[in-house]
Order: sequence, then C-alpha cells, then structure tokens
Amino acid sequence: MMKKLLFVISIFFVFVKVYALNIEVSNPIIRFSKEDDYVLQGFTNIDNKLFTVFIEPTEKKPKIKIFNLDNGKLIKEFIAEDVGHANDVTYNSKTNQIYVVNGNGKKIVHIFDADTYKKTTINISLPIRSLTYIDDKDLYAVRTVSTGFYLNNDFTLKSKVPFIMGMNFSSDIGRQGWTYYDGLIFYTTWSWLRYGGDGTNTIYVYTIGGDRVDRIDTSSSVGELEDIAFYNEKMVLGFNTYDDFIEFYLLDVPEINRNVINNETEENKENKEDNKDNMNKKIVFALIKISLVIVLLVLFFNRKRCK
Repeated sequence: MMKKLLFVISIFFVFVKVYALNIEVSNPIIRFSKEDDYVLQGFTNIDNKLFTVFIEPTEKKPKIKIFNLDNGKLIKEFIAEDVGHANDVTYNSKTNQIYVVNGNGKKIVHIFDADTYKKTTINISLPIRSLTYIDDKDLYAVRTVSTGFYLNNDFTLKSKVPFIMGMNFSSDIGRQGWTYYDGLIFYTTWSWLRYGGDGTNTIYVYTIGGDRVDRIDTSSSVGELEDIAFYNEKMVLGFNTYDDFIEFYLLDVPEINRNVINNETEENKENKEDNKDNMNKKIVFALIKISLVIVLLVLFFNRKRCK
C-alpha cells in the first residue's frame, strides 16, 4: 500500500514539473565576485533602489549594498549591526522602512529607515523566515517553516489560524524569501545539491487566500536563488552562483495561472470560512471524545486495583 502511495505522489510531482512555467536567465543586470566569504541573502527594492543584505560565516557583520536597478551601478554600501541570517527583506511604503527577518529561529525583525539607514530591532510573536508587506491590505504575510500567517501593521498576529499550510515540500528544498506582487505571493525555493537535490530554483505562486496557483522553474545551472523583488512590471531574481559570483536578473513576469482567483466568489469565501468553523468544531469534539476515553480508562484501572 505504501509503495502504491509513493508511486502516486511521484507521478503527481512529475506532472506538476512538466507543466511548470520555465524561464531562462541570461544577461544579469548586476554581477560581481563574492567578497570575503560574504553571500547574498534577502533583498527588496524601494523604487529603483535595490536594498541587498550579505552575510559572512559569523553572521555578525552584515554588509548592505544598494544598487540602481536602472543601470546596475552600486549606490552605497556599509557594514551594519547584526541582522542574523537575514532570510528575507521587505519594504513598507507607508512607514518608509525596510524590514529584515533575523531567522535562526528567533522572533526578531530588524528595521532600517529607508532614508538614513538607521537600524532598530523589534520582537514579534513568531520565529519567521519569510516576510512581505501587502500594501493594499496594510498587512504582513509571514512564513514560519511551512506555515503562513498574517500580521497586522504593528506586527501583532492577525489570526491564530494560518492562511497557508503544507509548504514543507521536501527535505532537499531550501526555503527562501517571498514577495507580494499584483495580488499574488511569489515564494522562492532552491533544491539543495548537498541534500540530494538537483539545483532547480522554483518560485511557487499563491493567492492571498493560500491557494497555490502556479510555479515557475529556472535553470539548475545558475546557482542558488535567494529572493525575489519586482520593479517596473518585471521581476528581480538574485543568485549566489556556483562559480562564486553574485548575480541579479531583471526578467519579464510570465503569465500566471489565475483561475483560482477568478473563481473565488463571495460564496466560495463564505464556504471557506464555514469549512474552517466546521473543522474547529470537529477538533473540539475529537478532543472531548479523547478526554472521555482517558477518564473512562482511568476509572476502569482504578476499579481493578480496588478489587
């Protein structure tokens, strides 16, 4: 039975892979050699300014580099205070602040003023790994390991119920940053070579309701995809390449399958909420039943002891 199940799952993933969107990356807009063991982590853009974070092995002296996306030139660079692993970065235009995820299982977000680059740090309720600001909802979408939650604009938890679950695809998948764009969340991953992966970079595309609607694959020969940003209706992809370079590409956004979005009527939304309520009720009833069984077992064994 288990073999049959694994066969069905493998066929499913082959099917998905065949029908994924495939994009070729060539002619990087930014390319330079790695410096002193610094590697690229998260990044975001403020209009044409690309704010990037690089870390070295100790993760104590992050290097910030800011590039002009119109010409690829370096505008500014500086060593910042500790920002941890810097898994992901996002920009909030309402606060004019840049937010860097600490990662490493810590419930910390580092905040940079987008003009002065002065840094502050806040504690939050979740150990997040991905972060993106949803401007038209004034919310943050965050990812723990395989689960997504919404945070209010003050970083408090909007709901204990996750909007997305089951993102733990495989043990060889490196989970990277994600970014909200045009009503969708684009989540970047890399198939780790050292854990048996094939080096493929995949961008999974989700609605804000948590439905996965598409995926985009890039060539496995480029390197490790770290994050994604969007500028002038194009997507910015950043890589640590296999030949020790840092490369950024500005590419056309492929046409995304939006069937789930278009078919999500108000009735469907209400049904989703009803299903959540029903699931919560089932969980409560199941817990009650388990508790009753435990009580009955305790009474039964106590009665036997008395005899």
